[in-house]
Amino acid sequence: MGFQWARREGEFVYDPSVHHHLRILSFEAPLKKDINEFAKMVNQAKEGKITVLYFHGIPDLAHPWVSMEREAFEAYMEYLLENNFKVIAMRELSNYMDPLKLQVKIRLGVKRNVRMDISYDKFVMGG
Repeated sequence: MGFQWARREGEFVYDPSVHHHLRILSFEAPLKKDINEFAKMVNQAKEGKITVLYFHGIPDLAHPWVSMEREAFEAYMEYLLENNFKVIAMRELSNYMDPLKLQVKIRLGVKRNVRMDISYDKFVMGG
């Protein structure tokens, strides 16, 4: 079936109504414990927008420039739990939205939810 979702660095939240599903903007969680910075990132997840976080290593001794302190990771997970965030893997986005329908909406300039009855085997999107 191939990739349905892919992330890239961007320091912005992913807005499915605007951004391509194979170029999902994401945040690198702060390597040093910084709850305020982390909270700013995750609290942008509202009004249909999604905060995508990535973590390199906890710790990553082979690559110290991307190594996160264990204490920081634990604090971030605790923040998400205490503030009732729903945490999913990117592959699970398909349980909530269809990437092909999203792209049709973006190309047509649709800014709100509409019913999209499309047979994808007969529909070809131009480049």
